[in-house]
Amino acid sequence: MQRLFVYGTLEFPIIVKKLLGKTLAGEPARLNGYERYLLVNRAYPGIISQPGAGVDGVLYLGITPKYLKRLDRYEDTIYERRRVQVTDSRGQPVAAWAYVIPPQRQRELSNQPWDRNTFMQTQLKRFLTIRCR
Repeated sequence: MQRLFVYGTLEFPIIVKKLLGKTLAGEPARLNGYERYLLVNRAYPGIISQPGAGVDGVLYLGITPKYLKRLDRYEDTIYERRRVQVTDSRGQPVAAWAYVIPPQRQRELSNQPWDRNTFMQTQLKRFLTIRCR
């Protein structure tokens, strides 16, 4: 079993349940050295390496290889799954997977930060019907 750090649409348990058929155990976590931006013409974010920055998200535990395969299919081809070190809710550093925008795809990011509450209020319902069938 592995850990997965998420910082966007996968923070929403309803999306995870639609994709994996179950709700995962998760806890708040932070990924230092990265920044989160909206992707151009999309409702969801990507992260890039940025010294001094940090991204808050959720650390899911108990990620099986089967779940990783499903999540790899769900994530846009713009991302690469990468090992990162996050700080868990107890302040401890832990290794986890995260979906990161590689340098050669960074032009596909906007300069707008992604906001979880705005997504939830304006995009979540539509996103569930389009991306999570």
